[in-house]
Amino acid sequence: MTHSAWAPLLAFNAGLIVVLTLRPLWRLHLGPRAAYALWLLPLLAAVATQFPRAVDGWSPSVLVLDRAISTVASIAPAAGSDGSNWFALIWLAGSLLASSPFVAAGQRLQRQLRGVPVESDPRAEGLTVLRADFGPALLGLVRPVLVLPRNFEQSYTPAQQALAIAHECAHYRAGDLWVRTLALLLAICQWFNPLAWWSLQYLIEDQESACDARVLAGRPQDTPDYARALAAGESALPASGALMCSLHPKHPLLRRIAMLNCKPASQSRRMAATLFTLVILGAGSVLAWANGSDSMAQPADSAEFRIQINLQIDEGEHQEFGLGTRASESARARIDDPAGDVDLQVAVDRTAVANEVLLRLVVERDGVEVGRPAVVVKLNGDARIDIGEQSPNGYRGIRLDLTVSAPAELVHVAQTSTSARTLAIEVATRAGLRVENADLLPESPVEARFDGIQAESVLQLLAHSHGLKIIRSGNSMRLEKP
Repeated sequence: MTHSAWAPLLAFNAGLIVVLTLRPLWRLHLGPRAAYALWLLPLLAAVATQFPRAVDGWSPSVLVLDRAISTVASIAPAAGSDGSNWFALIWLAGSLLASSPFVAAGQRLQRQLRGVPVESDPRAEGLTVLRADFGPALLGLVRPVLVLPRNFEQSYTPAQQALAIAHECAHYRAGDLWVRTLALLLAICQWFNPLAWWSLQYLIEDQESACDARVLAGRPQDTPDYARALAAGESALPASGALMCSLHPKHPLLRRIAMLNCKPASQSRRMAATLFTLVILGAGSVLAWANGSDSMAQPADSAEFRIQINLQIDEGEHQEFGLGTRASESARARIDDPAGDVDLQVAVDRTAVANEVLLRLVVERDGVEVGRPAVVVKLNGDARIDIGEQSPNGYRGIRLDLTVSAPAELVHVAQTSTSARTLAIEVATRAGLRVENADLLPESPVEARFDGIQAESVLQLLAHSHGLKIIRSGNSMRLEKP
């Protein structure tokens, strides 16, 4: 499993922790529907990690997430290794085992309903009605059916019957079965994660409470009948409960009835609930998005090597970007281009020579591998790799110019406004370099922001922008007038 694959998984579980922490407060102060809406956060956070990141800075919280990804990813076998096959087989076996109770429960429900005469009920909003030994419940994704107990008319008063059917119809209108099925599949995919299974139970509880609130909205006078309807039926079995929306799920009944007795929310309270929930969803998504599609690469200050890449596809424009990685670990990048999508996998291995490394690449174009070049390059030196051929219409292929640098000379400067002289001294000091003749740079203010850039490149830029040249000798950078 690649480094990038762990980003949505960890963001999703971080979102679960936030929801489990906040939901008691949301239920108490903002109501069950606001608590149910909170469950969007894990999914939004996971999806947000896959969007490109617009800023290059690393906030402390994003850095913590990225380092967590690096730690977890280092435990799993690398993609394409022999161990990765065992990892996939173990995950698949666990997923099949975790899903087996639900498959068996689904088959048991089908057997119970096989051959049952189809009925209709004007209160059921066009849903097919079946009779069984359980219910009321809503079953089925594509063609949902309303299951009513055989003794429905004897166990419920007419008012309770109407409320029970209204509950299942409210589930149908809200698409709650689709939400529950998605949540169940996500839990099965994380069969090894107790947090996912724990969260599934609370999601179902909040979903049912939110449905209760929707049914009783505008008719609080029906609350006593509704509470008696909740207490009148049979609880669903654990595995079956995740497959159907039931008026009687296996959850603490007293807690659910207590939610019915809460005072109906005022307009201002509903607005506050919506606002606070949107803020949490937005903040969580932005935090995950900040990690963005760069999650496949190490942040520069946690990497052993920085690889600066200049890529050209056919005769197209040059594209420059950087990757960070540790020794013998892979960093990945995907370049979407009209001439063809290019996927790069880059690894840096140490050699017996102190200032040289072995650079290994796997290059794919439009999903097809086109080369596995390897080249020995000096640190801070350049390497050129051509994969293609010259044709009458120009070069057809991929050109790569690469520079590998050690992190000691990579600098990170937050947005700052200072003088060119002060900035040069600060950059050099951070990289372990020494600037000579720094007084040739003016004290006039400059605005700058760098993230994982070679110190020498920054100093060259400062020198050239003020009509100076810079000469390096070991760790000494000497400024001179041309």
